[in-house]
Amino acid sequence: MRSRDAAAALLVAGAALFAGVGVWSTSARSTIPLTWHGAVTATDARAEDAGDVDFVTVGGDEVHVDPPVAALLHPGDRVDKARWSRTLRVNGVPHDVSYSREARRMRVLAPLLVIAAAILVYPRRLWRRAPTRS
Repeated sequence: MRSRDAAAALLVAGAALFAGVGVWSTSARSTIPLTWHGAVTATDARAEDAGDVDFVTVGGDEVHVDPPVAALLHPGDRVDKARWSRTLRVNGVPHDVSYSREARRMRVLAPLLVIAAAILVYPRRLWRRAPTRS
């Protein structure tokens, strides 16, 4: 493999990695892909440039969560949730959780960004005809 091809493949792989991290981080804020079994030890709403950001600490792990999830949780609450379940139990009471609009948009946008990166790094093969011999 030529070094130019290797560099292009590395750039597309990097774009895919960053897109995957974006999808994971926005999806994890809904708590759907997470497992929780423990007590809420702290809740924290922080003001940042983009707006308020909510953090919840469960079992010593601080997690960035969507505002609807943060509104359900208070210090001392017992939470139980299985991985990929859309039901969060808070003190035994079930609550439905769902992906935020931002997470749903990211799941569409991320593959498009990877495709755009591939088109941009492989323009010679995609946009030009193969050279012909005379």
